Amino acid sequence: KIVVDMELRTFTFVTPAGFEYTIREQNGNDEDILSNPRDMVDLTNLSKFIAAIVVKTNFTANGKLTLEDVLNMPLNDRYCILIQSRIFSLGEILEFSYEWKNPVTGKTNKVEYEQDLNEFLFDYNQEPTEEELDSKPDAIPYYPMRSQVTFEHTLASGKNIMFSLLTVGGEKQIFKLPLDKQTRNSLLTARNLQLEVDGKWEKVESFHLFSVKDMVEIRKLVATYDPQFKAETDIINPDTGETLRYNIMTAPTFFFLAEA
Repeated sequence: KIVVDMELRTFTFVTPAGFEYTIREQNGNDEDILSNPRDMVDLTNLSKFIAAIVVKTNFTANGKLTLEDVLNMPLNDRYCILIQSRIFSLGEILEFSYEWKNPVTGKTNKVEYEQDLNEFLFDYNQEPTEEELDSKPDAIPYYPMRSQVTFEHTLASGKNIMFSLLTVGGEKQIFKLPLDKQTRNSLLTARNLQLEVDGKWEKVESFHLFSVKDMVEIRKLVATYDPQFKAETDIINPDTGETLRYNIMTAPTFFFLAEA
């Protein structure tokens, strides 16, 4: 629902984890937050932006949102807030361009595209039908357990594990790692993967205690309970028919209507 008054225009919606957020319309000060070059390195700018535009939520006990609260937010919820804010403040149609390079001649062809951002959103206030899920294959997925953020499971090998949804802070933790440490397993440590040892939960720092079959089972569990959003859409080269997956969040016009 949209509410308009003399000072503040707001919009309320539900995120993939089932929480409700009310955001205000984007203003000029937000451009400074989003364009801060230091914060852009690890996407802190996006976290500060969300903390600034959210005016009410049931994600926290006091209904407010601090930067620390954003870091504890499930990652898909962050994407949902960003896309909802973009639609609410700047419009649902994202216009962007892409330069295709001819592999033979080396010449480039700049092509203009339009993307309806509603294609990346479901109505997270209700359970989706299979038809709805099939109609929007690129949309931000629902969290199947909604507001549950931590999961325990006994592997086929008998080991008891626990992990959490990947949060904004967990993603930031991965960004801070050296490139040679940003492995498949870093995605598990960022989810606070723990193993029960002698009745106590121990944070997994090394994966030598898990067999290959254990690892396959763990990754399948993570993919089930914590499906990730890629923020990508197909674009087609009109000259060759070549298809490319394009990340909409990288479009200069996603946060600012005028390209830099």
